Amino acid sequence: MDLEPPVVKRRKIDTDHCIICFKPLNPKKQEVVKNPTFNGLSAIFKASQIRKDDVYESIWPLQQDILSLDLKVSFHKSCRAKYTSKSNISTSNPSESDQQPCTSAATEHTRISRNETAGFDIRTNCFICGKSNTSRNKLTPVSTGTGQSTREKVLAAADKRQDNKIHMRMLAFPDLFAYDAKYHRLCYSHYISERNITAAIRKSGEETMGTLHDEAFDELKCYLEQTVFSKTKTVTPLVHLKDEYVGYLVSLGTTNAEQYKTWKLKERLTKYYGDQIVCVTFDGHTDIICSSSVTLGDALRKATILQSMTDEPEYEDIPSDVPSAIDSEMHTLHAAAGILRKHMADIEHVGNMYASVEETDIQHCAEFVPNTLYDFIQWCTSEKSHTNVTSCSDEGVMKNNLRTIAICHNIISQSRRVYSTITLGLALQVHHELGSKHLIDMLHELGHCVSYDEVRRFLTSVAVDQTASEDIYIPKVLQNLRCIDEYPIVDAAIDNFDQNEATLDGKSTTHAMAAVLFYRGKIQHDNGEGQGIPRLPRKSLSVGERALPWSEDLQRYNKPAKRPEPPPVNDVSLIDVDKDSSELKAAESKDLAWKVYRIANDEKQAVPSWTASNAFLSERNLPVATTCYLPFIRAPPTDLSTIYTILLRLVQIAAKLGQPHILVTADCAIYSKAQQIMWNKPAALDGKLTMRLGGMHLTMSFVASIGKLYGDGGLLSMLVDSDVYAPATAKLVL
Repeated sequence: MDLEPPVVKRRKIDTDHCIICFKPLNPKKQEVVKNPTFNGLSAIFKASQIRKDDVYESIWPLQQDILSLDLKVSFHKSCRAKYTSKSNISTSNPSESDQQPCTSAATEHTRISRNETAGFDIRTNCFICGKSNTSRNKLTPVSTGTGQSTREKVLAAADKRQDNKIHMRMLAFPDLFAYDAKYHRLCYSHYISERNITAAIRKSGEETMGTLHDEAFDELKCYLEQTVFSKTKTVTPLVHLKDEYVGYLVSLGTTNAEQYKTWKLKERLTKYYGDQIVCVTFDGHTDIICSSSVTLGDALRKATILQSMTDEPEYEDIPSDVPSAIDSEMHTLHAAAGILRKHMADIEHVGNMYASVEETDIQHCAEFVPNTLYDFIQWCTSEKSHTNVTSCSDEGVMKNNLRTIAICHNIISQSRRVYSTITLGLALQVHHELGSKHLIDMLHELGHCVSYDEVRRFLTSVAVDQTASEDIYIPKVLQNLRCIDEYPIVDAAIDNFDQNEATLDGKSTTHAMAAVLFYRGKIQHDNGEGQGIPRLPRKSLSVGERALPWSEDLQRYNKPAKRPEPPPVNDVSLIDVDKDSSELKAAESKDLAWKVYRIANDEKQAVPSWTASNAFLSERNLPVATTCYLPFIRAPPTDLSTIYTILLRLVQIAAKLGQPHILVTADCAIYSKAQQIMWNKPAALDGKLTMRLGGMHLTMSFVASIGKLYGDGGLLSMLVDSDVYAPATAKLVL
């Protein structure tokens, strides 16, 4: 008699049959899982290990292949929910001994062979991404002596990432150099990067948590189909459903599953089933869940039975799980957060445009913030506002607290994943003052400003927007404007700009001509406000955009053979001045009064200087000048061709703005050579430009002329002997 046990025929595993019921998959009739997750498959293996049924006999020998996703499997979602249900497992295996973990050799960690990885060739494919050689990504062979260290780094990264596929692949090839393994440099550096590993773990944790909760909810739906929505129409306490749901989460390996709140489950059930489910509330007791098809009398009768059961001593543990005051507060906060998020979602944000200068004031920043969010933050931070329940919607209450507005901008930026004027402005201010990339990224991590990449993207967008003009460069602030002043004027100032003028190797030097425009008049744009700046996706200028034709093309100045002479000075008597006018007499009286007051206050001078006094006494309100910086001309500033070029540019800009003449201020070095050019009377500049010295250089020249005339006549000795100046200072003054 043959006493050998019968040989169990292993069922075929493929993607066309369910690995639990072994029936063909039909997505039209039942919901099918084609790409199961690692956690979902692990739950099936745990359940089969406890059941020890035919499913266990079929899938357990192929555990490593299935979990490493080298062998594709599929199953019905309902089959998996029933198969891994804790209550179903306990019913089918009541014996405790049958639920002990298996210690057979099947659970040992085995190494997969190269024959089991038929779709992958380590000699022709990257052992990270599995792709072959491409024109962009060339495969790099593992060099001598680095195979072991490379393998250890990839194994460590795979363990941190919980990447079973790469982990099993490394176990299959113990010596990468011997197997002539190849990889993409970019794939390898990205895979072992600690920053990318941290991001992958965070993303995997979020996806896994969401997937596990979805799988647990699917199992809970199957439980509800057998109870609440069954033919018996069972009335079930909400706390029992929560316990069942938490049990599913624990079986799936979810951490902190016991902390799941009852009200969260209630909201999810209500959202999913809608009118199909009814929640009956009892004061001091858990809510009762029943089907909407149950009659009112049956619901009250069954609820009364459950209520009487919860009052008995053996059910004292049920009321302890009833939502407490803390749960109620959390529910209120969750609802408030939903209201605020809805209002923040309604904010109109133009992602492809940066705000103009006119839109960066506190009024526009306040308009960006919803009133509900502003009031909520104000109540949280201000005791007075919380006590008086003041709202910005009330009459007379202004939304002008900059600190509250800044907090609201930070919250909106984090919620919507957008930038605002305050978060962008703070990063630009830090970049301008300190130039620290590390500090900007640190503030970005704390949610206070945009990232350093966004700062570079903004600077690039501004540079492209400012330089996108015709041959004659006009600053954007002066384009498309309408002057509302009576006598507007545009004047300019030119000077040399030196930074690291002389270095040891002659590199990293800057010696250029700088120019600034001053628009003295009130301006208003045609559309009422400034135009925004288009936001570009790139973070740097191209090679062709870094050099502007405006600042590179020099107009050569041909110096005349004979040095030009200054034009003759007109007779002063020809100047028409009405000496008897009331305005002239009033000005002389004011000037005389200022002199008397200045002389009378010898001990403690309280009268301001002449310029300040006339500024205080003047009845004319001058507008604040608008300053516009022009691109540098990268050439020696004292060269005649450089000066001639900048003068031509300024005349062209003035003509473009409708001004036939322009006043240009310069220092002594540039002024002297500019006057030589003007004395030659070039046709492009004659009658269109006037040069003047700056205030400090004019004073220096005036004092130097006094020294030229009287320095040798004893003036130097008088200044030194009278102890007015020291000898060295007196020589420099004269």
